[in-house]
Amino acid sequence: MKASSLGSVAAWLDAAARRSYWRSLRQIAKTLGTAGAALGVFAAGTAAAQPSRRFAPADLFRLVRAGDVRISPDGKLVAYVRASADIAIDGDRRDVIVIDAASRTERLIARDASMPRWSPDGRTLAYVANGTKLVFQPIDGATPVRIEVPGIAALRWSPDGRRIAYTAFVAEPEVTYAAPVAKPAGASWAAPPRIITTAPYQQDGQRGFDPGHLQLFTVGADGSARTQLTTARTDVDGEPAWTLDGVALIYSAQPVDFRRRLYTEARLFRIASSGGSRIALSPEGIGARSPTMSPDGRTIAFLGARATGRDYVASEIYLMDASGGNARPLSPRFNAEMGAPTFAADGRSLFAVHPDRGRTALTRFDMDGTPRLVTASIGGDTGFTLAGDGIVAFPTGAFDRPADVAMVKGDGRVRTLTALNDVLLGARGLATVRPFVFHSALDRADVGGWLVCPPARPCRNLPLILMIHGGPYGYDDPTWNGEDQLLAAAGYAVLHVNYRGSLGYGFAFADRIARDFPGPSYADLMSGVDAAIAAGIADRDRLFVAGGSAGGMLAAWTVGSTNRFKAAVVVKPVINEISDALVTDQFASLGAAVGKLPWEDPIAYWRRSPLSLVGRVATPTLVMVGEQDHRTPIGEAQQFFNALQLRGVPSRLVLFPDAGHSSINGTPSRLLAGVTLLLDWFDRRGVDHAAADAPPR
Repeated sequence: MKASSLGSVAAWLDAAARRSYWRSLRQIAKTLGTAGAALGVFAAGTAAAQPSRRFAPADLFRLVRAGDVRISPDGKLVAYVRASADIAIDGDRRDVIVIDAASRTERLIARDASMPRWSPDGRTLAYVANGTKLVFQPIDGATPVRIEVPGIAALRWSPDGRRIAYTAFVAEPEVTYAAPVAKPAGASWAAPPRIITTAPYQQDGQRGFDPGHLQLFTVGADGSARTQLTTARTDVDGEPAWTLDGVALIYSAQPVDFRRRLYTEARLFRIASSGGSRIALSPEGIGARSPTMSPDGRTIAFLGARATGRDYVASEIYLMDASGGNARPLSPRFNAEMGAPTFAADGRSLFAVHPDRGRTALTRFDMDGTPRLVTASIGGDTGFTLAGDGIVAFPTGAFDRPADVAMVKGDGRVRTLTALNDVLLGARGLATVRPFVFHSALDRADVGGWLVCPPARPCRNLPLILMIHGGPYGYDDPTWNGEDQLLAAAGYAVLHVNYRGSLGYGFAFADRIARDFPGPSYADLMSGVDAAIAAGIADRDRLFVAGGSAGGMLAAWTVGSTNRFKAAVVVKPVINEISDALVTDQFASLGAAVGKLPWEDPIAYWRRSPLSLVGRVATPTLVMVGEQDHRTPIGEAQQFFNALQLRGVPSRLVLFPDAGHSSINGTPSRLLAGVTLLLDWFDRRGVDHAAADAPPR
């Protein structure tokens, strides 16, 4: 049962429909079997018979997934990037594949390639090879055109198919140091100093920071007339859009002043495809990005976000005249955070993805704003494309399979074109994932989430890991999660709670933590654990907590607020908001969460900091962080670990060399290392507290 298919997406338009949705979910849960105070736990009973072999660590190196799915204009072919895990390189090998939609036969287009993009006539597929070459491959197999273009970030064809627009990184000169003594030939000197004159000067996951920006270019499909269109000292954001006649491009960029370089300050600009000065189109006050042009060339649709001074600012779909002006929201009553819009070929509707009660949905909007759910099966990356006849191609996700390629027609029937992992995972006993709904002790509101149960055994009286998602403006959905599968195979139930602040439950639900984090989120999380205990799922004496990023911050806050958990794993956290504020690589957004700057109200920052509660922590805690994490810098994890050590709390600090915030588990070996360390930390404390300092198994 898909949680978000229980009611129309339009159900969020009024409170009565929301209440009806939750009643429906509870009734289904009751019918399937529930226990105790949990309102919607699909967890009772014995699991169905499954293969005896469970998902194992080595299986991480055998997984395949689909992404960047692109359907041809006539709907007959689908190109996608197939990412295949390779144990030899501890990562993915990425190939561009084309599938015949009717026969499902596949054709390899290129190895070590990405970003496939169809020409408007469907005769040529552009892609990036080896990260350095832009290739124009005729689909009939004729000789391709190759252009050396390193650092490409986005591509879009011109309407006539003769040119392509792209963004690529352009380096800028650094201020250098004039040494008074020349370095002799062959001498070995220390590296020269870096002289920093502007912000930003660091980027997550990188030891150094190459100064420069993403600039906009055009080039002919025959490799001729390469032209750089922009030179401003700020990045062009995402894919540009062409005007219908091909004489200009519409793109998004943030202000040059880094203090205003936020998505709520971005604007749309028009620039001639031959070069020249840019012209601002979107109004100030609406952060504008992800532009797309209507088929008749009269309207631009884009994502807009009005700055409110709050930490959470919702992104909505806006429409604007092609010449600029008359910007208005498409569906102002649609209560969901929106993804980039795409016009249907006839121009009579727009498609966009959005979170919807713990799932990722694709919705079609009529031009009067009326929403119509297309599918709630989006998974993997959230990209999708449309064929001329309205067929949508997208990556489809499921809890028991990484993303495959799928198509959906107007009747809503999803047709999956690939089965990338069926041979491997069909022979594995996998965890099951079920909706989980409960009342929050904060205000008795319904809160949703997902419960992961071990394979081939009843989901009752189990050790429970409360796994807290990051963001905090994010959400957990029931798509493939290798970490969950390994934890469930080890005998744990895993509870994911979409706590206050999570997206997909309406703007008010997400905004509830503004100026009040982490209190409401913590209340929701503890209420979820209480519901799992009351339902007979969790053993109250074997509770564990873990989380990363904002989830790591919440895990640290949790062990400072209660001793009910046997052990904790805190990953890449913010521990001290005062120290983090001016060190994170996102310091340009400083002040939105609190309302003031640190020197204006340090007490407000301290009250939100888990470090303020460290004197109460008694829970054995494992802390993990990447050494190149500039988002939640390594010093935050060190502060927490050092404080725990000073207090004599059993604790360890795990550092991942050369890992950034998003890459700490970015390879199979790193993901496996994190899971292994977590299980070791939890297993030994779940059995014998005296074994805290024993070597890892």
